[in-house]
Amino acid sequence: MEVLAVVTSAAFVVLLVAACITDLRARLIPNWIVIAMCAVWLAGEIVEIAICKISLPDAICSLSTNIAASLIFGGGLLLFTLAFEAITNKSSMGGGDIKLLAACALYLGLQRSALCLLIACAVSIPLALIIPHTPFAQKDEGKGALPFAPAIAIGAIIAMVF
Repeated sequence: MEVLAVVTSAAFVVLLVAACITDLRARLIPNWIVIAMCAVWLAGEIVEIAICKISLPDAICSLSTNIAASLIFGGGLLLFTLAFEAITNKSSMGGGDIKLLAACALYLGLQRSALCLLIACAVSIPLALIIPHTPFAQKDEGKGALPFAPAIAIGAIIAMVF
């Protein structure tokens, strides 16, 4: 059982790193990364259910809890972003960031996802000051187009550990 948790956690971290790299380079989080994260989570859950011979009601409860967390965070952030952009006429969090946070919520559940988002927001402030002075800087940095995946990854890893 612990081996399965280590394997799925390692795959999760590798995909988070891939999201960070693509976001830093192109300010984009490809859908394949988010889909792979969801697929690895689901495969891990299915294997755990099969190995532990978890009853169907317990399996549905376990799966639905994390899917609900994903919908709450993904949907909530989407609504917040759309409202912010409509009110301020400024762009906000990108769709890739929202999908990445929703995928992270599958792994983390509701409470750890809240911690992840809190940490990601806090970490994004120093990253916003550092990234423009690195080789990953782009000419639109001053307009607020900063990659959020590194902050999400840091938040997710810290939330996973605690």
